[in-house]
Amino acid sequence: MTNYLFLIEPFLYDANGVAVCYRNIIRIILAKYSENNNIMIVSPDEYREEFAEGRDDLESLRLKSYGVSLVFYCYDSLKFIMPGSEVLRKAVQFQPDVIHCIQPGFCSFWGSFIKHVCRLFCPSTPVLTGGLHSDTQTMVGMYNLNFLYWPLKLYLKLETAICDAVLCVDHRRNAEKFHLWKLGVDTRLFHPKNDYCSLGGAVIIVARLAPEKNLDLVIHVANLLPQYTFSIYGDGPLRETLRKTVPNNVLLKGAVSQQKLAVAYRNSDVSLVPGTAECHPLSLIESLATGTPVVVADEGGTKPLIAGQDGKIGYFYHSDENALSVSKKLWLIMENQPLREEMGRQGVAFASTFTWDKCTKKFLEFHEQLIINSKKRKPYRFLL
Repeated sequence: MTNYLFLIEPFLYDANGVAVCYRNIIRIILAKYSENNNIMIVSPDEYREEFAEGRDDLESLRLKSYGVSLVFYCYDSLKFIMPGSEVLRKAVQFQPDVIHCIQPGFCSFWGSFIKHVCRLFCPSTPVLTGGLHSDTQTMVGMYNLNFLYWPLKLYLKLETAICDAVLCVDHRRNAEKFHLWKLGVDTRLFHPKNDYCSLGGAVIIVARLAPEKNLDLVIHVANLLPQYTFSIYGDGPLRETLRKTVPNNVLLKGAVSQQKLAVAYRNSDVSLVPGTAECHPLSLIESLATGTPVVVADEGGTKPLIAGQDGKIGYFYHSDENALSVSKKLWLIMENQPLREEMGRQGVAFASTFTWDKCTKKFLEFHEQLIINSKKRKPYRFLL
């Protein structure tokens, strides 16, 4: 029996891609691999039924920790994990075989602390792993925090050194330092649309309302294409600013559940993915799974994921292209139903290679091998 302790800083109950990823992975472990695995979760957020998909199955496995808001990073709603003594005591009593730190911030240091306490007082020493889902160093410049670039780079190197191994969804990374990992899509929710008839020029954008998502591009394109409706699903620190600046054909829908998001994709003609600093955008895969073609930046971690697919699943653009060029690509898909239908079908086939079952299986196999390798090293223990 393998005990997994998940330390989740970007929240368990949220609309962001990291939260969606681990809700799916944990639920698949519970459904298919529970005979050989136990799970404990530590996160600082409150339970929110909408983002739990109306289920409370994960709440019984969770310890709620204290959290410190990231006010300096424009995200006062997000928090670093600060577990109290009771949470730490229960985490150690759980005797984890694996401590997995998700989007490691402070949680990797707490994970290291728990690991070494277990190393002293428990029969075996857990392996400590990280799950890296963001290009934080690029994002620093987008928040005008360039003075933090080198301190952050040093911090990330320290984080990597603390962990025994790091799973990374950014396929630009060095495969010798990081274990590259593909995410998935829930095809039960994000299933293909029934037909590809025009829905009146509906463009969907699913993104956090934040500087790194390049939402200025959406505004410029919307001004160039006033005949289309641009629906933005997501929330974030730019919400109030956008409310004052977006044109009338841009609708801010807020963050919604996965069920509502799947319906929104099927009710759209084209999906625009504006971010140029993405690592592995779930919005791209979810859109394709519903048969909605994409206009997406062929940059960042997205580029190796969609190599060779330009003109097949949608149209790609580069950050040096202006809004007029991007709007032309949107218009070409929108006004050509046979093209939109063919791109939609190819997108469904492409997205079918990304499944949460494969993702979870790789996650478990990766950690099982780490545990085997770790047993070759002698732990130091006393007071057993």
